[in-house]
Amino acid sequence: APFRADAQGSANGGDGSAQLRARSSQRLFMDGLLMDDVEAWQKQCEPDPIRQLEEDFNVLMEHAEAAHQVLLQAVGPRSRAGPEWRIGERYDRPQAARSALFAMNPGVKSRSAAQMKAFVRYGPSEGPRRFRHLVDLSRVTIVFSDCATLRSGLEQILDEFEVVDVRNHYLPNAVGLIGERYVQ
Repeated sequence: APFRADAQGSANGGDGSAQLRARSSQRLFMDGLLMDDVEAWQKQCEPDPIRQLEEDFNVLMEHAEAAHQVLLQAVGPRSRAGPEWRIGERYDRPQAARSALFAMNPGVKSRSAAQMKAFVRYGPSEGPRRFRHLVDLSRVTIVFSDCATLRSGLEQILDEFEVVDVRNHYLPNAVGLIGERYVQ
């Protein structure tokens, strides 16, 4: 909410906004190739499914906790010789995207939220295998001051991490009803 006004101004014409609005979303296609959605649709190919290897919910949540610690180390400051990065805490200029204002640790998705998402979104078709679709259990929020720094940070993240999905909600057809714009 505090950055909504800046985000709105940036999206309406700030530096880099036109390039960001023109950037296609990307997903894994053809055995692991990160490809623009438009290009893949022209080649008439389906995206590769992205699923967890583990289907047991309790084991999956344990893995999410361990993965979250690795993610925090990769995103946070270069030297971690201090206290742990607590939930809700933010770090300025994170190493994963040096052009960012800050990164925030929202923590691992809660067990109740994960169970509800699996039940509502995947339960009807997957039944007991619904938990394998939960691929957003460990997450970090990275905030940029404008579109240009977001583009720069996104390129750095794509270069340094194994990215399997980029959802660009700056695209004109992806902007929400209340005008929210973000890259996920």
